[in-house]
Amino acid sequence: MLNIDIKKHKKILSISLPAAFNSLMDMLQVIVDLIMVGRISAFAVAAVGLGLQSLMFVFAILSPVSAHRRLPVIK
Repeated sequence: MLNIDIKKHKKILSISLPAAFNSLMDMLQVIVDLIMVGRISAFAVAAVGLGLQSLMFVFAILSPVSAHRRLPVIK
């Protein structure tokens, strides 16, 4: 039989849903940036793509660090 702790799941959802929404908004921002810059030139699109790629790399490094700090809140 499964032992489901509803309060714990609600806590996890209260943290994860805003994070998921933020991630979707970040993706939307990238798409809008590329559409706007695409009207200028292909070189500008490449420059924005390179800049966003390096920014996402930094986010990928820092995300586990910030998640680790929030982890005791769930316990």
